Amino acid sequence: MSALLPRAVGARLAHRMMLTGEPIDARRPPAAGLVTEVVPHDCPLDLAREIAALIRAAHPGSVAEPLALLADGEDTSLARARALEARATDVAEVACRFGSAPKGRGELRDQPR
Repeated sequence: MSALLPRAVGARLAHRMMLTGEPIDARRPPAAGLVTEVVPHDCPLDLAREIAALIRAAHPGSVAEPLALLADGEDTSLARARALEARATDVAEVACRFGSAPKGRGELRDQPR
């Protein structure tokens, strides 16, 4: 936890969480980056299925490239991360030109070509 938590939430919040042990209510995890959304207890899988459908509908390259970028970018220097971002931007632009941008990201596909 001492290595991963600061990467997830930032050093300041990680220090506070680890040193105080105070509980975190449902409002804090999204703001801290621990979760992307909080959903009602009675339908936790609805949003997950919705997101999975968006991913399934995307062009395979539009899924594979971001996953590779995320994997490559972990634990890397800022200079390398910037180079990876530049490469990803180039790939995204090509994907948009050829109509293979992920569905749900229509704002990218609707750009002039």
